Amino acid sequence: MHWFIFRSTVDLVINLTVAKGTVSVLQPAIGEPIAVSDRRDSLENGAMIATDPQTQAALTFVDPRTGTPVASMIIFRDSQVHLISAVAPRFGLNRAPYRIQIESTEGRMEFLLLDTGTRAAHLEAISPQMFARMQEQGRYLINISPRDSRITTESGEALVVERQSGRNVTLLEAQQAILLNNAETPTVTEADRSLLTNPDFRESYNIGWNFYNDREPSGEVYNAIFDGRPVVVIDRSQGHWPDLRLDHAETGLVQSVSFDMTQVNDLELRATFYVDEQSLSTCGVAGSECPMMLHIKYIDPTGNEQVFIHGFFSAHDPSLGYPTTCTSCRTEHERISSGTWYTYESGNLLSLFPPEERPV
Repeated sequence: MHWFIFRSTVDLVINLTVAKGTVSVLQPAIGEPIAVSDRRDSLENGAMIATDPQTQAALTFVDPRTGTPVASMIIFRDSQVHLISAVAPRFGLNRAPYRIQIESTEGRMEFLLLDTGTRAAHLEAISPQMFARMQEQGRYLINISPRDSRITTESGEALVVERQSGRNVTLLEAQQAILLNNAETPTVTEADRSLLTNPDFRESYNIGWNFYNDREPSGEVYNAIFDGRPVVVIDRSQGHWPDLRLDHAETGLVQSVSFDMTQVNDLELRATFYVDEQSLSTCGVAGSECPMMLHIKYIDPTGNEQVFIHGFFSAHDPSLGYPTTCTSCRTEHERISSGTWYTYESGNLLSLFPPEERPV
């Protein structure tokens, strides 16, 4: 009886939502892969998930008794993930952590171990080159290829073991470990750093950011916990004004950064967000009214101000013929699914700009 109470487990609920494209899912009980383009609830332990070059998906791991999210996972394009196990203690008397174990031979993943307020979540990730254990609340990035594995602790702490030699390192916040084929020891480097203050809104958005509305009626911005993670909500939803037809307006956050770019070779814009509601098709008649837009202003070598704009939309009525770009945009806006997390990565922005328009 003692063993049953303190050692037995139940499966975590694993819910899949597709942010973009179509995901291939192989459930152990089915035996053949199925295509998922929206969501699939209650994946089984042992499931295999594969994304193609146009696909991104999100997994949420939930305590089956309380409905509390304990961890989330973004699976980027061209990735294969094997969900070996995701379990919780069967009884509350057992104070053991939630345990999640995944394996991958190729792909990119982002993990978020959440603060449940009651018990920790432990994650183990296995690749051909490494075994990694993450036991601290935080955000972790993993990149696996046939030649190497890379793990970054944006926040949190990770134990990383080279599988052939057994040599290990402990990564602290903002560190990266690189494990090459036939290299007996992991190489530790500093991770890429954010130029922003309070980039993940773990603190009040008033720290580092300024709120703005460009016209009435005004929307609102506030900090919250959503899907178990700290977020900032930008809300100008129609439900606030049921008797008013909303026109064009912007509600947002802005941060000024003073940084000399002349010696920098790589600059990336990265954002994780969740579009909950969109009332206007695509991005409007001029392509300038996406529900979510990222906007950078910068100074070029001649002292002129330049802009980079990238938008995201989920509702799309092709009969309206609305454009998928704006007059000042360098790239087309992206269509993503509503009701799921999506992580945008621009790649090296400097490669998009001609030399005369390079940020300084």
